[in-house]
Amino acid sequence: MNSTPFNEPRKILSVSELNRLVRNLIESNLGSVWIEGEISNFSCPNSGHWYLTVKDNSSQVRCAMFKNNNSKVKFKPSDGKLVLINCNPGIYEARGEFQVVINSMEEAGLGDLQRKFEQLKNKLNEEGLFDTKFKKKIPQNCTTVGIITSPTGAAVRDILSIMNRRFPLTKVLIYPCLVQGSEAASQIKDNIILANFQNYCDVLIISRGGGSIEDLWSFNDEQVAREIFKSKLPVISAVGHEIDFTIADFVSDLRAPTPSAAAEIITRDQRDLNRVLLSSKQQLLFAVKRYFAEINEKIVNTKRLLKDPRRQLQDKQQYLDQIEIRLSRSFKNLMINKNYLFESKFDRIKKNNPKKNIEIMSTKIRTAIDKATIFINLRILEKTKVLSNLTKVADAMNPGNILDRGYSILQNKNKQVITSVKMTVPAETLSARMSDGSIQLRVLDHKKKSRKN
Repeated sequence: MNSTPFNEPRKILSVSELNRLVRNLIESNLGSVWIEGEISNFSCPNSGHWYLTVKDNSSQVRCAMFKNNNSKVKFKPSDGKLVLINCNPGIYEARGEFQVVINSMEEAGLGDLQRKFEQLKNKLNEEGLFDTKFKKKIPQNCTTVGIITSPTGAAVRDILSIMNRRFPLTKVLIYPCLVQGSEAASQIKDNIILANFQNYCDVLIISRGGGSIEDLWSFNDEQVAREIFKSKLPVISAVGHEIDFTIADFVSDLRAPTPSAAAEIITRDQRDLNRVLLSSKQQLLFAVKRYFAEINEKIVNTKRLLKDPRRQLQDKQQYLDQIEIRLSRSFKNLMINKNYLFESKFDRIKKNNPKKNIEIMSTKIRTAIDKATIFINLRILEKTKVLSNLTKVADAMNPGNILDRGYSILQNKNKQVITSVKMTVPAETLSARMSDGSIQLRVLDHKKKSRKN
C-alpha cells in the first residue's frame, strides 16, 4: 500500500521549540541591519535596559537595547526623535513576538555627518596627511602667536587670559573669522593663507569653543584640512572640548584638548623664569662667598707659615753678645771687622722684615674685594637695564599706546584691517578705530605711493 502524508509520522514541536527555530532562522539569515525611524513608547525600567518602538508612516517594530550598549549612546532618547539604529532582528521567545535588539543608536541627522566625517578622515589618511613624519615641531618660548578664531568668542578670551598670566610679553596676532556657518570654512582657510604669507608668527592656533558636530563642522572641511597641511607655520588645533575631534585635529601638527591647553603649550610660565633668575642670583652669591672664604683661608695659612721675628732677634742678639765678648779680647782692628760684620747682618734682618710683605698682601686683598664689588654692581646694573628694555618693548608694542599717539586702524565692513590702498574701492565705507572710539569714513579716491629707485 502506498504511504500518504496522513500516514507519515508527525513531527510535533513545542511552542518554545517553534519560537527558537524561527529565531535561529531570522538571526542566521539577516545578521545585523541598519534601520531609520521614529521613537515611540520609550521606557527605561530600574534594570537600566531600554524598551521602545521604532516606526515609520506604515509600520512599526518593537526594540530592546540593553544596558551595556545604551551606556554608549551620546544623547537622551525620547518619543518623536528620529534615530538611526544598528540592530539584530529576532524573536522574543517568551512571548513569541518579533523584535530587534539594538547594538548602537545615533540621531538620524548626525549619522549623515558622522559618515561624511569618517569618509573624509579615511580619504585624507590614505593620502598621508595625518602621517607623523609631516608634523612640524612646535617651537618653545614663542615670541609671536597667531590665533585664527572668532574675536568675540570665549575661546580667544581664555587663550589671552592664560597667556597674559603665564608670559605677558608674548605678542598675539588675531586673525578674526567666523567659526560656524556656511562661510566659516572659507574664512578659516583664507586666514591660514594670510598668516603664512605675512610670516609674522612663530606658531598658529586654530580655535573655537565646544559645540555640537554641526557647530564644529567648518573644522571638518577638506579645503581647511589641506591648507593646514600646506602651512609652513606650525599649526595647533584647539577646537571644542577634550572629547570633541575634528579633521583639523588629525592634520594639524599638534592637537590641544582645549583652547586653554593650547595657550599653556606655547607659553613659558614666567614663574619658571623667575625661579631660574633667583637660582642664578643665589649661585652668584654663593660663588662670591666661596671666593672670599678661599682668600681668607690663604691669609690664615700664610700667617701660620711666617716665623715669629722676635725669636730671630733673640737668637741674633745672643750671637752678637758672644761676638762682643770675643771682640773685647781681640785687637782693635779685629773688633772693627767684627763690628762691621754685625752691622751688615743687622741690615739684612731689617730688609727681611715680614711687616712689609703683610702690607703688600693686605693691599692685594683689598683690591680683590673692590674688584668683586664692582663686578657684582655691574652685573646687577646690566640685568636692570635688560629688564627695563624688555618693559619698554612691551609698552611700545601695546596697541593701545600706538593709538594714543594719533594712529588709527582702518577696517572694512568685514572687519578686515586695511594695510594697502589696493584693499579699498571708491565709495567704500571704512571704519577708523582710534584710542577713544571709532568714526566712519568714505573712500573718495586712492593714490598709490610712487616707489623711489
